[in-house]
Amino acid sequence: PGFLHFHLQLCIQSPDGKHQKGSIVACEGSVAQLRCGKITDKGEVIHVTSATYGRSDQKTCIAGQPANQISNIHCSRSSDKVGQRCNGKQHCNIGASNSMFGDPCVGTYKYLEVDYICYGEFSL
Repeated sequence: PGFLHFHLQLCIQSPDGKHQKGSIVACEGSVAQLRCGKITDKGEVIHVTSATYGRSDQKTCIAGQPANQISNIHCSRSSDKVGQRCNGKQHCNIGASNSMFGDPCVGTYKYLEVDYICYGEFSL
C-alpha cells in the first residue's frame, strides 16, 4: 500500500488564438510535467506566470492523507524556481518536494500549482 500521487494538466488556447495556456497541479512527491506543443510553425516555449508550493485548500491532493495533514490551508508560498528552471524550454519536469521548494508547513501534505503560457521563442 502506497500513496496515490497524481498530477493534473489543463491546456487551453488563449482568446487571441496565438498562445496556449497551461495549468498543472502536482502532489508532494510527484513530478510536474510542463509541456508546450507546436501551435504555430515555430516551436512554443514555456513562460511560467505563477507557481506556488504548499497548501491553500482541503480539496486538492487529499487521497489517502489523514485529516491533520490537510487541515493547514494557510501555508502556500510562491516560488520563482519553476520559472528559473522551465522558462524558455518546450518541456520541463520539476519535482513537487520540500527539497526543491523548502518546507512552508511541517507536517502538512503539500502540492505544487503552476500556471504558464506557451509562446513562440521570439514573441516575448
